[in-house]
Amino acid sequence: MNVVGPYSPFDEPGVTEPAYALLHVSGAASLGRATIQVGLRNLLDRAYPELRAGGFVVPGQPRTVFVGLSYRFGAAH
Repeated sequence: MNVVGPYSPFDEPGVTEPAYALLHVSGAASLGRATIQVGLRNLLDRAYPELRAGGFVVPGQPRTVFVGLSYRFGAAH
């Protein structure tokens, strides 16, 4: 979980962004020499500003699925 407290954007006096929280989940499993990892970022698909400054707003990452695979080469121990 990521929690961001209230903050004032750069170059925008008097503006305060509200606090927000993002929920992320992930898990991994080993299959012999391979390990697979699967996860979900921004589980609740919350809209949030990644960056806000000087009148510009960059939206944050929407709900995103990721998968990773790693493999150990060489002799088994």
